[in-house]
Amino acid sequence: MNASNSKRVWIWKQLQGRFFKVISDPKQGYIHVYNEKNEMVLKKENLTEDQVKLIEKHFLDIVVNNSAPKKKSCTDSFDPMVA
Repeated sequence: MNASNSKRVWIWKQLQGRFFKVISDPKQGYIHVYNEKNEMVLKKENLTEDQVKLIEKHFLDIVVNNSAPKKKSCTDSFDPMVA
C-alpha cells in the first residue's frame, strides 16, 4: 500500500446535528478534524502509523458506544418472583 492509498476520510455526526470531517493517514502520520464550516479544529501530525491507528480505534469505539442504543443488563430485567 502506498501513502496515497492509506488516507481515510469520514464524517462524524454529533447528536446536536453538527458534522465534523475527519481525515487521517496512518502512513503519513496525521489526523485532521474539520468543523461544518471546513475550519480545522484539530491537527495532529508527526505521529507513527501505530499511533494514528490507535487514535482511530479509540475514536471509533467512543463514537459507536455513544451513538448505539443502551442495552439493558440482565440485572435490569423484571423478576416476577420478587415482591
